[in-house]
Amino acid sequence: MTTYQTVIDKAELLLQDEETDQNLRRWTETELMTWAKDGEKEIVKIKPDANAVIESVQLGSGSAQTLPSRAIQLLDVLSNMGTNGSTRGNIISVVERSLMDAIQPDWMITTAADVVTHVIYDPKRVPKIYWVYPQSTGNNYIEIITGKLPDNGSNLISDDLEVGEEYENALLHYILAMAFAKDSDIPQSGERMVGHMTTFLNMLGRMDLVEQLINPHKVGGQE
Repeated sequence: MTTYQTVIDKAELLLQDEETDQNLRRWTETELMTWAKDGEKEIVKIKPDANAVIESVQLGSGSAQTLPSRAIQLLDVLSNMGTNGSTRGNIISVVERSLMDAIQPDWMITTAADVVTHVIYDPKRVPKIYWVYPQSTGNNYIEIITGKLPDNGSNLISDDLEVGEEYENALLHYILAMAFAKDSDIPQSGERMVGHMTTFLNMLGRMDLVEQLINPHKVGGQE
């Protein structure tokens, strides 16, 4: 696995800022680590599966459920996990709300149960809410996969990245972009910042955001 230290060392090399004494550096390791964590957040916002977490969660009573803390998208639903969170049960299928509405209009108010058959989820309109059928008693657990934002407060520079190592180079360009943003008053730093941020977004497949970065006044193909 790749550590934060590995990525930060590469950034320091490219920035030509490798002084042993942190007081003599233009960009301290604390700053670079902060930008690394910020970069991971941006990666997960664009690619939620970059930090996919499998966990057993206890449901609240009723049909509507909220994703766990720091989770920004439900990636998949696996199975029932009993009333203790560790007893695997029947698998759960994810279905569209329009289908449930058509075949069972009262699906949100049916009798509560400890076993879930279906999960209804709309990632575009309500990404942090999902519904279970039948509605839950509040005693049962299910196993889900979510895309989670990194936990900013718990990482050391020697820890492994929270996103997959395939995002190492993208993260490096984000750190470099933020470093040059700090020096925005220095000639050419702004261009370097845009260059590295463009590379970062390109690596994540977001050409639409590159266009906004280069020309923020252009909306819908018109200026």
